[in-house]
Amino acid sequence: GAPEAVIATMPSELTISFQVSKTDEDREALVRLERLADEAAAPFEDVIEELGRQHQRDIAEYNERLHDSIRREAARRFPSVPVEIAVVSTGEWLTQHADYDSFEDQLIEYARDHTPLPGSGLAPVDYPSVDSAAILEIERAAGRLPHLRLQRELP
Repeated sequence: GAPEAVIATMPSELTISFQVSKTDEDREALVRLERLADEAAAPFEDVIEELGRQHQRDIAEYNERLHDSIRREAARRFPSVPVEIAVVSTGEWLTQHADYDSFEDQLIEYARDHTPLPGSGLAPVDYPSVDSAAILEIERAAGRLPHLRLQRELP
């Protein structure tokens, strides 16, 4: 018979699934299938790791450009006011900025709209629409999605 799947849910919301075989033949088939699956996945592991590294680089570069945009716009609007940027969690920021009407919120909104996106060199205001779905479609058509950029970079 076919192996039965057993799922154990851990307190940390981590789900672990493993196969329980009833016979030696099932066990051998399972080992063979696991080996084949590992062999099939091996070429993609490096790509997945590189996508993760690319994502981290994109975030770091975007944050740097975003902070520069905030500083430049703050200097333009409030020349005599020093600017300090503190990075906080999304939840904390949303709690502090629920109304989006402070000077800080205006600077962040401006910077978000005028900072070039990773991989494209275009800021949201440079697209025909600032709608995220429209931007995604343009980036897809231009071949600038992360996995497509990575494809061009890899040997």
